[in-house]
Amino acid sequence: MKYLKRFNESTSSDVDKILRKGFKELIERSHIVSDQVEDNMDKFIEEFDVEKFENKFGKIKEFLGVGVFGSVFSLDNGKIFKITFDFHEAPFLYEYCFLKKTPGFVKVDGVWKIKFGDTNAYLIVRDPVRVLEH
Repeated sequence: MKYLKRFNESTSSDVDKILRKGFKELIERSHIVSDQVEDNMDKFIEEFDVEKFENKFGKIKEFLGVGVFGSVFSLDNGKIFKITFDFHEAPFLYEYCFLKKTPGFVKVDGVWKIKFGDTNAYLIVRDPVRVLEH
């Protein structure tokens, strides 16, 4: 699995607000990762290099929603950006969607393990999920 180096420059205020909104909703929704996110959110946002991310993947446009393990955001290029703490989902998507390009699964552009404050998270950049017809 690819690993991104630590992002180390400050964020723009718009992206800062979008990320905080996603993380705060995740904290409210998830009893599994809420402490991990709350304890490390500020440090992650402070160190997140928005320019580097957006030059490589696209501009973070809006917060879309949360699950039990992560927050999902849209990018201006139509891609989806997910920050997850699910150490099962990320390797699965990497193997079956990125490497093997399994038919019928979502198209994944990449999965990266990153530092999230004092812990780790995964960044996933992928296509939007589309309903498949039989």
